[in-house]
Amino acid sequence: MSMRRALRQVGFVAVVVAGGLAVGCATDSSQLPDLNAPAAPTGLRAAAVQSRGVPAEHYATIQVEWDPNGESDLAAYNLYSAKDGGTYELAGIIAAGTISFQDVRERGHDYAYFVKAIDQAENESPSSNSVSLRAPTFPTPGGDQ
Repeated sequence: MSMRRALRQVGFVAVVVAGGLAVGCATDSSQLPDLNAPAAPTGLRAAAVQSRGVPAEHYATIQVEWDPNGESDLAAYNLYSAKDGGTYELAGIIAAGTISFQDVRERGHDYAYFVKAIDQAENESPSSNSVSLRAPTFPTPGGDQ
């Protein structure tokens, strides 16, 4: 932080106390960093869906959705996924106001997901509920592709 910015955030307070002068510093609380994480997203769900342009023989499209987070300073959602019980990895960063993600994955594997909300101060919420499903082995007639 620059010295100029620090000087704007700190003010001096002088108070007369029993015939003497007490001097101290006070911070401008409007400039304190936001350390509060947003609430965890709720209602996470996933399903295999139809998708155009995806090679259906080898890949399935998984639609992941959740309920909107009501935080006033929401910036984005981080979606995490794991394949076949492996380690969760960041699968996507989804803009605030969007509550779904389409993930194209290999057929015949198990996929698990959870989502976290991110606020404008980059605080990450606790995890949502987790969901898992197996990407269908073969495309179903009239179903997923």
